[in-house]
Amino acid sequence: MKIHALQTGTIAIKNAHRRMRVPAPLRLPAIVLDPTFTEPLPILAWAIEHPEGLIVIDTGETARVHEPDYFQGGARWFLTRNFRFQIDREQEIDYALKRAGLSAGDVRWLIITHVHTDHMGGVYHFPKAEILLSRTEIERPYAPIDYRWPSWFNPRRVDYDAEGRFLLTRAGDVELIATPGHSAGHQSVRLRREGAPDVLFAGDASFSDDQLRRDEVGGIVLNVPQTRSTADRLRALLRQRAAIYLPSHDPASVDRLAAGTIYTA
Repeated sequence: MKIHALQTGTIAIKNAHRRMRVPAPLRLPAIVLDPTFTEPLPILAWAIEHPEGLIVIDTGETARVHEPDYFQGGARWFLTRNFRFQIDREQEIDYALKRAGLSAGDVRWLIITHVHTDHMGGVYHFPKAEILLSRTEIERPYAPIDYRWPSWFNPRRVDYDAEGRFLLTRAGDVELIATPGHSAGHQSVRLRREGAPDVLFAGDASFSDDQLRRDEVGGIVLNVPQTRSTADRLRALLRQRAAIYLPSHDPASVDRLAAGTIYTA
């Protein structure tokens, strides 16, 4: 199986967004009031050339975020003041797939880790794919934000087993894992491989490999105790089976994938 890292532009976030440095109830005001931004961070999506069909994890962002009326209501105020996007049309995921020799029209499964705009802004490129979202994420999104979902958008609602897992492939080598905290129904994806380290596509369960190792909580999470519990679970999974850990905004994720560098506590 071949795995492709697909970068769809960059996003700079508030430093208070990346790391929580205040008591949990103050985390949102801290983001709004923070005058400092991080360096531009990659907006990563992933493609897996799987024997059962092409799989894409997240869609990245769309260049339409630069249009003045793309976001509506309170979302416009929050997103335009606290995020700095840089996405050209040629950086959107359909072009990124083409550069990898793939086509959005050939995607069998599109897995969305969560409904934040930088993870599903490009969903309109996938009208033929089966889209999978956690049931909780659909029914309890982070905020009632208008993401301009296409009229045909009707994702499959994923329910997990007692261990918080959902096996996607007949081979049992691609599983969706409930990793709530950053959002109510956030999910990650684990690809099991024979003769090579597993790959854990983390979404925003943490902003970096190092953040998970330090047990550091991001500044913008819906539920702090859930976020900590998810981090404990991820570390346990990574101890059980060696895996390459790939958060969506970690600048080192692409290099770790290329080098096959596994997560170490």
